[in-house]
Amino acid sequence: MRKIFKNRAGFSFIELIIAVAIIIIISSVFIVNVRLNTQEDVRTSTEKLAADIRYIRNLAVSRAEYQFADQTADQKTYPAGGYGIFFYGSLARDKYFIFADDGTTIGYQADSDEILYEVEVYPLLLDDQNGPLTDFWFTFISENQVVSSMGLAADKKYMVNLRENIGTWGTGYQGSLVLGEVSSDGYVWSNIGTSYSTFSIAKPAPLPKDPEEAMEI
Repeated sequence: MRKIFKNRAGFSFIELIIAVAIIIIISSVFIVNVRLNTQEDVRTSTEKLAADIRYIRNLAVSRAEYQFADQTADQKTYPAGGYGIFFYGSLARDKYFIFADDGTTIGYQADSDEILYEVEVYPLLLDDQNGPLTDFWFTFISENQVVSSMGLAADKKYMVNLRENIGTWGTGYQGSLVLGEVSSDGYVWSNIGTSYSTFSIAKPAPLPKDPEEAMEI
């Protein structure tokens, strides 16, 4: 007996719907995992930054001595300019580094101050929450005496953001870190604290049409 088989090339409508639904579910799971991983990266990097700020504060509190390259061991002393952190937000791969300030000039000077270590935060971005500078520094001269190139918020806080790189517009996730707060007597109290939130960058407005093109329309 000869058997006849039907040609089943292609999918039925039901099979197509099921296939699309499976693809959507898999895509959704992938997107959620990517978002969760990004948020975890932001939190981990922000907590690392907070630990490094506490480290330089502790160096200042304990008056930790440091030996610069041009000093002998018996010349080792507490750096005249204290210990600081320099944020590089203008690089292709943002980073920050911890440095000892010899006190010759306020703020980090590559020719006189010395880097203890550096940390790359790529692919995340660094920015001063209250100031216009992309590269900025924050230095503990002593426990409550601070000098900085950062901007101050209305509530007198120095704050830095460590955020997801979302390009020119969109919504992302960021960690915000309070480095210190200026009191009424001018001292800076460094009650280091972290917080996390979403942020948005508005989509740029479309460029106006060329007058000649507008007339042709």
